Amino acid sequence: MEIKAQDLDVSSPIDLNTPVKSLGGNYQLFYMMLSRLEVMSLTSNMQQIAKAVSDRDWDKMKLGVHSIKGASGYVGASRIHYACYFIQQAHQYGHHQEMLDRYPMLVESVIEFKRHSSRLLSTARGKLRLMVFAIFVCHTKMN
Repeated sequence: MEIKAQDLDVSSPIDLNTPVKSLGGNYQLFYMMLSRLEVMSLTSNMQQIAKAVSDRDWDKMKLGVHSIKGASGYVGASRIHYACYFIQQAHQYGHHQEMLDRYPMLVESVIEFKRHSSRLLSTARGKLRLMVFAIFVCHTKMN
């Protein structure tokens, strides 16, 4: 079975261009998906993976990694996506020590992603507030 990885730019924790392009340029949808990743997938799956690592349960670790890999690809979380890809690949070949060796990179990538996504979402909210304010000012001047 082939494990697929998306072609994402890893120069930043979040490849903004690739997912937005696949969403037809819809930044609003992208930011919604980005905000939901942590709440709906990242935290619970990372807890599952941490328990699996502690228990040396390679199949459960792979399941959690697989879930995160898919979700991270949709929002361009490139470093998480590739860390998951390499853990899945190690699982496929029964390289359990390699799975463990790659786990810290996944944890670091998740922390880095959380910081970066918080900044992106904060900037997006700020721009939205400015747009609403500008519309309010224009509407007020017209009346």
